[in-house]
Amino acid sequence: MKRSMALIVLAAGKGSRFGGLKQFVSVGPHGEKLLEYTLYDALRAGFSRAVFVIRKEISKESRLFFQDLAKSIPIAVVYQETTALPAGGWDVAGREKPWGTGHALWVAREVVEGPFGIVNADDFYGRGAISILADYLQDPGAASGALVPYPVEKTLSRFGSVSRGVCRVQNGCLAGIEERKKVALIKGAVSHQGPNGRVAIPRGTPVSMNLWGGSALILDEAESHFKAFLRENAGSKDAEFYLSTIYNRAICERGLKVKALHADSEWFGLTYAEDIGYVAQRIADLIQTGIYPAHLWG
Repeated sequence: MKRSMALIVLAAGKGSRFGGLKQFVSVGPHGEKLLEYTLYDALRAGFSRAVFVIRKEISKESRLFFQDLAKSIPIAVVYQETTALPAGGWDVAGREKPWGTGHALWVAREVVEGPFGIVNADDFYGRGAISILADYLQDPGAASGALVPYPVEKTLSRFGSVSRGVCRVQNGCLAGIEERKKVALIKGAVSHQGPNGRVAIPRGTPVSMNLWGGSALILDEAESHFKAFLRENAGSKDAEFYLSTIYNRAICERGLKVKALHADSEWFGLTYAEDIGYVAQRIADLIQTGIYPAHLWG
């Protein structure tokens, strides 16, 4: 009997570098959003429902989209607000920026049961990657979590730098992940901005694009580590609680196993407004080759 699996879609970002709500930009021939292609693949891979994490301030813009999408896949919507916090009387006055991707998982915890996947709304992961993650999560004996990483050089934008979680993989498992800022291809070499200048990142280095899998154990980690994060950062206006923090601590402090899954899939995504043309063309190419129908939902 197949296990019920939810796909958590991180769609609460403000799109500051993009200049707008990139999660709802049309890139398909009939107005399809990039995240719809991921959901199309997820349904066929065995995920049974989608859980969208958004901000209340964009609920009006997203309402009609969710109403249409619900005709094709069961969905739930949860809100990632700066005031959505565990009990404890935290002083968060003046905080406007969302708390980060780890917080998004924390707010989704109450509507998620059983194994789950996580995706960004503004990334395309490829059918193979989604299928490999779904197959792994169907195994009752699977590890507490999983990640499908991508080679760093295949995750960059031609129009500016990006942030990436650089992974250490040992014996097929994730051994650790470190967030790197301003990752870019400069003069043929990939590097990130360190405290004393640019630092090289070798080609082929696996990085996280937030294609994660998890279990109830990971949800428990999100709860305990978010409280620890707040004890240190409640007064901050910009500190972020990352998914990588949850998984790192699950590995290093609890000794939980997080599998690194290999998938020979193409990634592309929306970081800057200039990426729209390339992404739309890649979708058109995939339709032309028969990977997706022109009318995605028939």
